[in-house]
Amino acid sequence: PDGDSVTVTFSPPLDNNGRWQTTFDDAGTHQATVVVSDGQDQVEETFAIIVEDKNRAPSIITALPDDGGMLIRETEEVSFFAEAKDPDGDSLAYSWFVDDEEKGDGEEFTYVSDYDDAGDHVVAVEASDGKEKARTTWPVEVQNVNRAPSLPQLEDASIDENETLVFELPQEDIDGDEITYTIDEPIGNDGRWRTGYDDAGVYTITIVAHDGELSDKETIVVTVNDVDRAPELNEVDDLTINENEELYVPLSAADPDGDKIIFSVVGLEGARIENQEVRWNAGYEFIQLPNNFFARVLSRLRIDSFFYKPQKTLDVLLNACGKEKCANQSFTVIVRNVNRAPVMDTLDDLTVDEGSQIVIEPRGSDPDNDYVRFRFSEPVGFSGKWKTVFDDAGHYSVSVTASDGKLDVVQNVSIIVENVNRLPTFGKISDNSVLENETLYFEVPVSDADGDNLTLIAEDLPQGSEFNSGIFTWTPNYDTVVLGDDGKKEFLLTFAVSDGLEITANESTIIKKMAMITVEDTNRPPVIRSFAPNITSIALVGQPVVFKVDALDPDGDELRHTFKFGFLDSVKGHTAVRRTFSSVGEKKITVVVSDGKNEVEHTWNLRVGRLRRVPRE
Repeated sequence: PDGDSVTVTFSPPLDNNGRWQTTFDDAGTHQATVVVSDGQDQVEETFAIIVEDKNRAPSIITALPDDGGMLIRETEEVSFFAEAKDPDGDSLAYSWFVDDEEKGDGEEFTYVSDYDDAGDHVVAVEASDGKEKARTTWPVEVQNVNRAPSLPQLEDASIDENETLVFELPQEDIDGDEITYTIDEPIGNDGRWRTGYDDAGVYTITIVAHDGELSDKETIVVTVNDVDRAPELNEVDDLTINENEELYVPLSAADPDGDKIIFSVVGLEGARIENQEVRWNAGYEFIQLPNNFFARVLSRLRIDSFFYKPQKTLDVLLNACGKEKCANQSFTVIVRNVNRAPVMDTLDDLTVDEGSQIVIEPRGSDPDNDYVRFRFSEPVGFSGKWKTVFDDAGHYSVSVTASDGKLDVVQNVSIIVENVNRLPTFGKISDNSVLENETLYFEVPVSDADGDNLTLIAEDLPQGSEFNSGIFTWTPNYDTVVLGDDGKKEFLLTFAVSDGLEITANESTIIKKMAMITVEDTNRPPVIRSFAPNITSIALVGQPVVFKVDALDPDGDELRHTFKFGFLDSVKGHTAVRRTFSSVGEKKITVVVSDGKNEVEHTWNLRVGRLRRVPRE
């Protein structure tokens, strides 16, 4: 800080210039001091110098063999040796490589070639101290060594005539050389033989394989087995027959080996083969409708032909066999349905009375399983039922037809309808209701379907009623419904009619009809017989007035009285009321008499005044 010049000195291992050249033995921590002085004062400081260890690579000092290159043949071997030294004294590890692929360790290594190693190779050794490596290489040329081709293990072969024998032989040997073959006939050098039907026999075959230098040979036995050939079958055309017809199919075939031919047929159950012919009969049962609900519905609607074909197609296979082999041919046989008429059970003749229900229930079946529908001539309806009426007496012949939709069978049924007397009948007679003192009038209608004369009477007529020529008339009086009848009274009338004939010895032809008449009570209003005061009156303020009424009810009903003196001012339940007025004026008083249904009233107009006193003179 004073501007004085200074000197700087260093302690070892630094020189006076502060420099130190380290060696490979100086690794470690070293202390050094630097001193600065201006001639009078000085300062110093000590610091550490760390010298890190620096690895030195090893070196190979011995490498054997020391030739520049080596020449060997496939399957030969060569040995190598290497020695290395590390300047730092580190332990060393050796690795041996063949074409950069590690193959061994240690100071010694043997390279053994095989038949795939022909060519140039490099053998190398590396010595490593774990950080650095030293490497030495040797070029090695491996010369090719040819090997003879080798045939695969071939077994004796056995094939049938008309088959192909193929030898699967390798095209290259183990050295990759192309192999050519010499093979005895009849196989030939290509190793393939398509045998014919005349080649049966035993053959000794020699096979020689060549790679151009060396060869291999093997002998095998090939057996060709005799093969039977199928007969030649002449064509059979498709055929069509009807149910219950006989089918004839002529048979014609030849066997190339001269073997005896045996025929068989599949698809024609029950077929026979006689005299070089197939014979078969399709009976009437061959084509049948399915026996299920759906088929029966279709047959009943006569639309089954849209769903089920009236024919059946059979796929037939005809076989012609020689010693072993067979020839076959397919053809079709179409069997057309033959419809048969339905069968109907015998029907009995019928005798019934007029008005009876006639039911004809024919029974039948169809041999083809078709639905059988029955038809009936008039007067029987389509359902086989006839409800006779009382004009149907007579003799009838009804034809019953059973049909399967294609064929019909008919039977005639004799029906005798005997005459029956019909009872007279009443028309509609309604129950009636009438009020007391009103007139009830109605007619009682009767008729006879046979036109017989009728007698009509009425029983239990109410008092005062009349019944003449089928007309009922009655005016019930006011006393018909009395107290206790709950407002109405019922009368049950009985009407009887007869045609004068008899159904049996013990049964009358009288027919009865009942009708109910309800008489409803007619209410009569009460009657006011008298009242008081009976004229327009004058009353005085403070003077009592008695209002009184005398009423009766013609039906004997209980009466209720109500006196009304003004708004919200009334008196109930009394036949007389006493009233005193406190003000003068016109007063209106009304009494209402009610039997609960009807009411009558009377009104008084009353003038209320004051008594004027005349002063005495």
